[in-house]
Amino acid sequence: MLHSLRRQVIVILLLGTSLLALLNLAINARGLVAVRNQATNDSTAALQAQAEQYLLRIAQSHAASTGQTVRGVQQLAVTTRTYLQQPTNQIPTLPELNVARNGRQYTSGATTVLVIANPDQAQALADIRYSQRLEDVLPSLQISVPEIVRISYLTANTLRTYPNMTPNDPPADWLPSQEAAYQASLPENNPSRALVWTEVHQSIDQSQALISVAAPVYANADFLGTVSVDVSLDRLSFYLKGLIVDQSSFAFLITRNGEVVAVTEAGQGGVVQQILTNQANLPSSSMISDLQAGRDGVTTVRLSGRGYVVAYAAISGIPWGLGLASPLDEITARTTETANQIATITNQSLGLSIGLALIAVILFGFGMALILRRQFLKPLTGLIGATNRVADGDLQPIEVESSNELGQLASSFNSMTAALQVSRQETEAKEAAREAAMQRLSEVVVNLEHSLAERQQLSQLLRDVASPVIPILKGVLVMPLIGSLDGERVQQATSILLTRVERERARKVLIDITGVPMMDEQAAQALLTMMNGLRLLGASVILVGVAPEVAQMLTTLSVDLSSVQTSADLRTAVAQLTRS
Repeated sequence: MLHSLRRQVIVILLLGTSLLALLNLAINARGLVAVRNQATNDSTAALQAQAEQYLLRIAQSHAASTGQTVRGVQQLAVTTRTYLQQPTNQIPTLPELNVARNGRQYTSGATTVLVIANPDQAQALADIRYSQRLEDVLPSLQISVPEIVRISYLTANTLRTYPNMTPNDPPADWLPSQEAAYQASLPENNPSRALVWTEVHQSIDQSQALISVAAPVYANADFLGTVSVDVSLDRLSFYLKGLIVDQSSFAFLITRNGEVVAVTEAGQGGVVQQILTNQANLPSSSMISDLQAGRDGVTTVRLSGRGYVVAYAAISGIPWGLGLASPLDEITARTTETANQIATITNQSLGLSIGLALIAVILFGFGMALILRRQFLKPLTGLIGATNRVADGDLQPIEVESSNELGQLASSFNSMTAALQVSRQETEAKEAAREAAMQRLSEVVVNLEHSLAERQQLSQLLRDVASPVIPILKGVLVMPLIGSLDGERVQQATSILLTRVERERARKVLIDITGVPMMDEQAAQALLTMMNGLRLLGASVILVGVAPEVAQMLTTLSVDLSSVQTSADLRTAVAQLTRS
């Protein structure tokens, strides 16, 4: 037992020290993790902010250069329209019109002229004559914007275009008036006669997607046609590829109404639409509202679980915006490397702390074991021996060798043994008195059991007398009931009567209740149950001597009594049986 106590004390001390060490380690670890997370978050936020500003500057710079390109396209359309509208006294020579195999009239020189089938011939010739001055001008225009693929003049009946095309290039049902640039220039669609950009549409020969700037041409108040400068979306996409800052980023052009004009790759149009949808769901400061107000900005969106930093800038001179998008995880990749380095340092620090804590716990345990052995184990050995002697019945006191806590414990132990000696004597006296009392109690219990048996016999006799069953004729039994009835008494009578009916095979049972002045509802219900049980055994029942109060009680139970015979008194009932 001594060794067990020593082990328990040592284990408790070691556990306490270990818990304190682990608590200290946990606090240190939490602090290190918090520092690591804070450093990672700060680094991520700094890199993201730096990347946002960098992307915004690039977007603004490229938006400015894109604006110059767009203005160059617009200037080309304005220059062509201005030259066309200048008054001249020269009467141009009309070229000879040829007829292609598809029936379309055309002429091809420096430019190509196409005439629709079944035209207003006079108006068609007037349109050709009016645009004839462009024959030498269009090829000589310095097209400094590589994204421009065609310059045309369209009227309701004719098309003059450069570069040349064959009359079979347009579809058979093609009409100049159906072109997006012509439709956008109509007075009802453009009453201010301003330059207007079309939506994305197909080229005349249906070979590529275009977006066009249209310059309406008027003669005073009369609408004549429109100058159309077509820009290739494929070339715009190639231009946008030169704007991206890394391999996973992409650039896009959108209108200020949120329509995608061009992206660096065809498959990225869906991503741009998701970005626009994400921004459109925001209550304020969305990309579309910023571009409509001519503001530049940067935002962060999440698409399919991946974050993107999106910088956008309005393009002056055209209702477009230029956007650059770059994945957020690639921007913060360096932060991840820093976080991993911090985590490695943290784990090394934790490992060193755990090792030092274990060494300290082991040394502390050995020191405490030596102190316990010298200061506590010897006095405790004497106390344990005295405790064992007390357990064996020896209540002799022990010697007190010191006045410290263990000496005080020994003195208390001696006081306890003295009290136990006195308590033992008192207990022995009380035990003798208890045995005498138990003897007397046993005698009283025997007498009570004898009295209880006699009382039970008397109760059985009273039940038999209170509910007698009398045979008066063969197969005829009479049970007179006298005095007040309750449910319990009727149930006892029922048990007795059913047993006699079965044993004597009785066919008639007379229940005489002449001596019953009143019965409660429970007794009445039990009486009906008795009669039903008798009928189940094959015996008919005659109810004799029913008092008015009892009859009233039975009728209130709403029970069918049509099968129950009644008689005013026992004599009348017996007389009826003898006659029958």
